[in-house]
Amino acid sequence: MRTRQQKGYVWKVGEWWWIRYADTRVENGIAVRKQGLAQKLSPVLPEHRRLKRPPETVQEEQKRFMEKINGNRKTPEHNVTLEDFVKNVWFPCIEARHAASTVFFQRYYWDHVLGPRCAGMLLRDFSTPDAQELLAGIVRQNPTMVKNTVKRLKSILSGIFKLAIQQGYRPGPNPVRDTWLPRAPEGKETVAYDISTVLAMLRVVPEPSRTVIAVAAFAGLRSGEIEGLQWEGYDGESLKVTRGMWRGIPGETKSESSKGSIPVIAPLRRFLNQHRLLCGKPETGIMFRTRRNTPLSFDQPAPRLHPTGARQSKDRLAWIPRLQARAGDEPTRSGSG
Repeated sequence: MRTRQQKGYVWKVGEWWWIRYADTRVENGIAVRKQGLAQKLSPVLPEHRRLKRPPETVQEEQKRFMEKINGNRKTPEHNVTLEDFVKNVWFPCIEARHAASTVFFQRYYWDHVLGPRCAGMLLRDFSTPDAQELLAGIVRQNPTMVKNTVKRLKSILSGIFKLAIQQGYRPGPNPVRDTWLPRAPEGKETVAYDISTVLAMLRVVPEPSRTVIAVAAFAGLRSGEIEGLQWEGYDGESLKVTRGMWRGIPGETKSESSKGSIPVIAPLRRFLNQHRLLCGKPETGIMFRTRRNTPLSFDQPAPRLHPTGARQSKDRLAWIPRLQARAGDEPTRSGSG
């Protein structure tokens, strides 16, 4: 049986042409038919103020609007808000495809930045002007937000609508694609510690933090890669990187090229051998572990010394990333094969 296509009813109120229509909305997982919905369609032009019926230009706008409404009649369950789509479709998708750290930060940006500003909007009706105003509004309200963060927010929003188009929740094109980034300040460049600072830290920091610092400084590993190191990957001449860790959760390295073997120079070899001796000469298992035999996490507070030499009971190794070699100085990693 052919579905009847509604045309909508257009009338003039003050300076606007309005349209009344019926639509199906998903509420608490149930498709509910809503009658008598109304919204502004088009402003009234000066030459049309005496008209009672909509002119041809407004009728064309009415036709385009109702095509969008009628297009959802076949799949009313797809007529959801951004909040419903993100929580029921997008989150499960990224959890299956991305690392735990990526999922955590994308959830954070949605819950604290994007969601509060657009969660109630219909996925179907979200437009490029809506996306542009959303990004501009975030920057206006957060003048210290750096450019890279704005780029990340745009990327997350674009990813949500890319998935919505792929899953048939709305037609293309992606409404975020043609937006421009609002002006935002550049982030500060991360400055790596020089060798004299590294050596000063190695003289005052206790184990196991001292060997962790040595690995970061002399092998150029990321913090998650250091957490994931195992003794079976160390043969005295090289360190084999096969996995990454994030808050105790094992996973893949940041990129496939990050996997491989890194040559161990003599100063690092001394620190690793001494650390192995203090651990009881293990041949296998976690290289940097807690008393519970879990990977030592750089996010967990523990008594250790700050680079200045002052003891801080709740300090973290937050300065480890600054010990990593710059891209141009990073040790060459041989293939994992």
